[in-house]
Amino acid sequence: MSRREFFPAFAASVAAASLLQGRALASTPRALDQWAQDVADLNRDLAKGAVSLLQWQDGIERLAKGIDLPGLS
Repeated sequence: MSRREFFPAFAASVAAASLLQGRALASTPRALDQWAQDVADLNRDLAKGAVSLLQWQDGIERLAKGIDLPGLS
């Protein structure tokens, strides 16, 4: 697996783990839908080379801090 293939796959697995850990899949409120779309957009941008790895990491960190997992239960 190349580095270009690894990072989008890694981001998807981090997103899935966050959802499962917070049991967020039981319901999908609008905020969660937007969060998932933002993660997908960041992954696409990274895969296209539109953002650097550091920009992607900053974006993922910003998104991770912005979701209220306890509030989704």
